[in-house]
Amino acid sequence: MPKCVHCFNHGIVVDARGHRYECLYTNCSCNACVATRNKRQLMATRVAELKKQRNKAEI
Repeated sequence: MPKCVHCFNHGIVVDARGHRYECLYTNCSCNACVATRNKRQLMATRVAELKKQRNKAEI
């Protein structure tokens, strides 16, 4: 089961499933949480680019 990375950054281990709206650190601005958000955004951008490339290759 995946763990909440924001909570893990603060030393708390919590299952991520069903935790999204209960997380105390969702809007945390510490360096670790900001880095986590940036990494997620970067990965989302990369995945979107890969999907576009695959769709173009199929056409």
